[in-house]
Amino acid sequence: MLAGRTLLPLLVDFAEEGLVKLELLFIHLALCLFTLLLVNLLLKELRILIIDLLDLLIQPFLLLLIVRLVARPNNRLLIVVVLSVALTAKLFSNLLG
Repeated sequence: MLAGRTLLPLLVDFAEEGLVKLELLFIHLALCLFTLLLVNLLLKELRILIIDLLDLLIQPFLLLLIVRLVARPNNRLLIVVVLSVALTAKLFSNLLG
């Protein structure tokens, strides 16, 4: 009779221990997913910052190039059209990539 009474609390403790381990596993998985989400967002923001930095570095050079080429009296409209098509193609390739 005494053995039956001591065995029942052990079974309840093992069942509760399994539930606690299951809850801790779910918490651990949720933290891992949150960490992966955070790393993913940080990498995306880093790529955006790199693109913005390159844009800020290249933009004055392109403006100077356009001003110098358009200042020439011959073929001024042709140069502007070619540059606008090339810049549009570069923009679309950056957006797709």
